[in-house]
Amino acid sequence: MSQLSNWFLVIGAVLVSMALVGSVVKRLPFTPAILYLAFGYAVGTGGTGVHPIQDAGFIRSLTEVGMAIALFAVGLKLRSPLKLRAWRVPLCLGLPAMVVTIAVFAVIARLICGFPWSIALILAAVLAPTDPVLGSDVQVERTGDGDHVRFGLTGEGGLNDGLAAPVVWLGLGMAGLHGLGPWGTRWLLVEGIWFIAAGMAIGGLVSLLTARLVLYLRRSHAMAVGLEEFLGFGLIGLSFGLAGLLHASEFLAVFAAGVAFRHVERRTSMAAGVTPGKIHVAIDDEETATSPERAAFHLTETVLAFNAQAEHIAELALVTVLGALLANVRLEWQAIPLAAALFLVARPAAVAATLAGARTTGMQTWLIAWFGIRGIGSLYYLAVVLQAGVPEPWASRLASLVLTVVAISIVVHGVSATPLMHVYGRKVGRGRR
Repeated sequence: MSQLSNWFLVIGAVLVSMALVGSVVKRLPFTPAILYLAFGYAVGTGGTGVHPIQDAGFIRSLTEVGMAIALFAVGLKLRSPLKLRAWRVPLCLGLPAMVVTIAVFAVIARLICGFPWSIALILAAVLAPTDPVLGSDVQVERTGDGDHVRFGLTGEGGLNDGLAAPVVWLGLGMAGLHGLGPWGTRWLLVEGIWFIAAGMAIGGLVSLLTARLVLYLRRSHAMAVGLEEFLGFGLIGLSFGLAGLLHASEFLAVFAAGVAFRHVERRTSMAAGVTPGKIHVAIDDEETATSPERAAFHLTETVLAFNAQAEHIAELALVTVLGALLANVRLEWQAIPLAAALFLVARPAAVAATLAGARTTGMQTWLIAWFGIRGIGSLYYLAVVLQAGVPEPWASRLASLVLTVVAISIVVHGVSATPLMHVYGRKVGRGRR
């Protein structure tokens, strides 16, 4: 039996099991990702082998698909106006907080592990992005939610997976594994400015044009779209593919596509006097079905719902693979102090510094600092650096440390997410009464 057949068997068994016991899992006081991780580790120890270095190409392709689906869904969740004031918290978390986290953590990694600066920077950049796949319990729950904690963490998860790439390439360049150009000019202009700006522009433009075409067809020709699931995956494919062809960030393009599609829906719905609360009540009315303005919200929510289901499947598959990978590396004790330093020192310091002027309460800042969940984004960048040819013994140590820190994050954040967000929800609810 081939390795692919083995994995079809494994993932199929997990999917059927989750379908059968899904109602029980929802009542557990921790996230399902912990179960996926444990199952994957058991599979890995049982001989269904996947190795982080030997199978880096397979892992990179698998994580790219999962990340693209998750990032588009994250963009669709964010229904706030595209104004700096509304987006201040996620923008601060997505770029300056990530840079501070990388700088602090690189120093810590060098001190704890004795890495050269290039490898320490690579490790810090790989572990810097927070995860859009595993952070659903602390992300926006309902359309239009502008809560600083949920909105900030959701927006951060969408932004920093693409913004981490230039720092990863910088570390590879310092290690002599990637060309940076004279005085780093190629890295700065092409892999920094162009990579980020073009990715956002491509995804936003593709989605804006598509959304406007949909509305035009409904207004001018009374054409229903139908097969909304195809529309969502089509936007992901167009944004991701075009960004890749133009050497721009595929992840930022997909995220921007989701944000732009939601933006068109928001403006269209507001112009017609439609709010999320009204449309949910009237979603089956004949007026809702025939009005292009009202149907825009219904269309976007349908695309989001389908993408959310695909995102859950991707989470299951990717975390199961991560658990199997963990069973095939040599665990190092340095992963424990590194995880503690990342979650309790580097991340909180970065969040406190960058949100100092933001309108967040002390509890909100603390929750944002704690829920810097690491996951599939780190697995993707690990595959990238291993494919780039990081030599031994650094490659094996990087794989072990990254996988272990991510596993620790899945457990500690998965156990704390439900109770802490319940406490926060009750406090916010009391404050609004």
